[in-house]
Amino acid sequence: MKRMISACLRFEAPDLWLAVPAALFPVLVVEVTALMIAATEDDPEALVLLPGVGMILTVVLCCVLGVVYLCSNFPLLLQFSASRRGSLAGLCLHILRMTVLAEVIAAAATIALGAVNHGFFPRFAVGELWRGIPVFVWPICAVLPVLVGLVWAGVLTRFGRTGGWVLYFLFIGGCFSTDKWLHLLAEQPWMVVFPVGVLAALAVCGAKWLMKAAVK
Repeated sequence: MKRMISACLRFEAPDLWLAVPAALFPVLVVEVTALMIAATEDDPEALVLLPGVGMILTVVLCCVLGVVYLCSNFPLLLQFSASRRGSLAGLCLHILRMTVLAEVIAAAATIALGAVNHGFFPRFAVGELWRGIPVFVWPICAVLPVLVGLVWAGVLTRFGRTGGWVLYFLFIGGCFSTDKWLHLLAEQPWMVVFPVGVLAALAVCGAKWLMKAAVK
């Protein structure tokens, strides 16, 4: 199994470059928005929250990559009579390292661009950038794409396209109802543990369904 994990990580290593656009695109969007706010409005709180928005966008893009890898590459590896556990573990570790790399790049780029912006707009305080992001959120962001990928790929394996469409509409519904639940997480960030716990339980089910996937 260890050999299969190592082989899988080497096989997926050339795709690590995808972490760069996944990190830099949200950062650039957020920094341009921050510059516009700093130039036209006196709203320092908005500037504090924007890096969190950029991190959310980076994690969402990593979640998309996680779903793609587990939905496409896992069946591909099964065709080579590879170990199911080793393949699944290797892909999950690859998604995890890609997400961590994207987070590091996003954080470094945000700090660097924030320092430049601070030179033009003094109230754009670089020291305030991460005030809205609790420390425990970072590891959750790192594992979130793995959990989402396991749930989505597992549901597609078990229920087919119907299950995938159900998850898609649930995701869209959650995005359009952020005004109803996001403020709760902003006021009490520790509550994020509950939805992540439910997602982790579903990810375990998704992993079991993937382990029983038919070789096509």
